[in-house]
Amino acid sequence: MLVKICGIRSIEDAIVSSLFKPDYMGLIFCESPRRLDAKIGKTIVMKLSSEKFIGVFQNNDIEEVINIAKICNLFGVQLHGKEDPKDIEIVKKNKLLAIKAFRIENNLPENLSEYKPDYFLFDKTKNCTSLNTKVLKEYNLNTPFFIAGGFNSKNIERIIKEVSKPQLCGVDLASGVEKDNKKDISLLEEFFKKLKK
Repeated sequence: MLVKICGIRSIEDAIVSSLFKPDYMGLIFCESPRRLDAKIGKTIVMKLSSEKFIGVFQNNDIEEVINIAKICNLFGVQLHGKEDPKDIEIVKKNKLLAIKAFRIENNLPENLSEYKPDYFLFDKTKNCTSLNTKVLKEYNLNTPFFIAGGFNSKNIERIIKEVSKPQLCGVDLASGVEKDNKKDISLLEEFFKKLKK
């Protein structure tokens, strides 16, 4: 199971997260309490140059996305808004890993098959407390996907069992491994123990 630790806010966050050897770390460049500017993002990536950083964007102009990705030397890009399939193509043409994220409630998006990312990511909607795993039973594409939405050591085993799809390849962590707005080593430790069971 791949792991992306998202919402890295500082070099300290990145160092703590790197101890657990995540596959990817996420830097947020869109409206969010964890938002970074490109200068801070670049500093974090330079400090931990062996890690694979993914930039998270939402409804940004695609040229701006590519520009920030180049400035920060990102490994990939996650588009988390109303971007269209052509934007994913542009990301991939720029030799960046492409993740297309959707917030899901009762249905998967009708036009899902038009997108050709490396991964999908399915997240809970803002008014839901957890991801609706029942909706993912309808997923029938070959593209592997991540799941996101408040995961921690107490709920991750149950959620993975509920999804139970061969295309499920990874989990995205953020608030579930934070204490006082920082990545917490003990919460990360508990999570990875459960994940590796």
